[in-house]
Amino acid sequence: MAFQVGDRVEVRGTCEDLKGSWYGGEREVPWGLIRPIPQVVIVELKIGDIVDAWHERRWWTGRIDHEVDNLYMVKMEGTHQYQFFERNKLQFHQECTHGNPTRSAFVKG
Repeated sequence: MAFQVGDRVEVRGTCEDLKGSWYGGEREVPWGLIRPIPQVVIVELKIGDIVDAWHERRWWTGRIDHEVDNLYMVKMEGTHQYQFFERNKLQFHQECTHGNPTRSAFVKG
């Protein structure tokens, strides 16, 4: 998938306060910091899955630690912070290699 200037993408936060986050943007940044808007995939989430969690108006990457009362506890990437999320605030994490989204290498199991 080739991105063109102006394509809707998600942009990786790189400053210390935004590490591990993705937020909506347009193609205007270097490779490695963008990915296509992820497709919605409705599947069962499991402990150990790498996910993106919608929090503070952007996606934050983390790993599902456990589930309690239909809430998923996620350990946020690069921190010691854990947060609970409802299922509708989670999506499978996707990286982008040469413009092609992938998640298989990032999902445990």
